[in-house]
Amino acid sequence: MDPRQPLLTTLRSEPLVIDGAMATQLHERGILYSACFEELAISRPELVSAVHEQYVRAGATLVITNTFGANAGRLDAHGLSARVREINTAAVKLAREAASDRAYVGGGIGPSLRDDVEGASAALREQAEALVEAGVDALVIETMVQPWELRVAINAAKAASHGTAVIAHVSVDARGVMADGTSGEDIGKQMRDLGADVIGVNCSHGPTSVMLAVESMLGLGLPVSAMPSAGLPERVGDRLVHPSTPEDFGLCARRMFGLGLRLFGGCCGTTPAHIEHVARASEARA
Repeated sequence: MDPRQPLLTTLRSEPLVIDGAMATQLHERGILYSACFEELAISRPELVSAVHEQYVRAGATLVITNTFGANAGRLDAHGLSARVREINTAAVKLAREAASDRAYVGGGIGPSLRDDVEGASAALREQAEALVEAGVDALVIETMVQPWELRVAINAAKAASHGTAVIAHVSVDARGVMADGTSGEDIGKQMRDLGADVIGVNCSHGPTSVMLAVESMLGLGLPVSAMPSAGLPERVGDRLVHPSTPEDFGLCARRMFGLGLRLFGGCCGTTPAHIEHVARASEARA
């Protein structure tokens, strides 16, 4: 894998291993969930860098920036809406340093928390432009649960991309469908028709629901990506534990790579150990 060549070129010859959860790893390092995780790229860069480094060492070949909520809509809750460009730029720098010549860097874009098309479009376009200017290899749209915001996000990313690859993910329920009942295949077609370069599913209820949705996307003519969570957290004693183990992820990745999936990584609750098992599955496929 040579990250000096375009990401989409690499996908034609080999799959990529995406990294895992950022927020839960930062929480384990003492950051409260009430904090603004994205701002840590400026105030606690060593924490963010440490998480990136662990994932790269585990075998990730696509590192996603700590920018899931780094749009004006979400940053406004922390009084940081005027610092969109600063925060995104800092986050790309940290991911790029960790990736070095070992991995690609994807700019993470989550929902805007705006409830209107115009506001969501402006917020996501501003963030996408900042990520592209900072030098990401791809824009990675994540956890879209409403079809209208998915359309807004892809349109914003394409308008800002200037040729940068756009990877679009939705989140689905336990049945493998979106919040309004749209099936994996139908939403995959919508993502394709809107111009996404890679389509897929992330987070959701864990590997099973993600697999249900992405399997129906595999015949749509585009590379397909999966980034499941480690399942819905369960209380064990005084702790919340995600049920899907690293071994579960390895088995799931092996199956999905065998079916033709091109990218596999992790979302909420996943750890470097989960990604290490995914990387082994990718190597076994090769």
